[in-house]
Amino acid sequence: MGQGKNFDYLKMLNDEFHLFKKIVPLPHPRWVMQYKRKELDFWINETIQLLIK
Repeated sequence: MGQGKNFDYLKMLNDEFHLFKKIVPLPHPRWVMQYKRKELDFWINETIQLLIK
């Protein structure tokens, strides 16, 4: 979903309606590919670690 405004909006909805136990912000894949391409392995591993927690 991304971070920033997307996360803030989803968190607000979740706080109000209790849809999920937890929402974890992840960097948007396009942002990683466009701006952090040299660190791609790091971001893939970071995402995997956050998803399996």
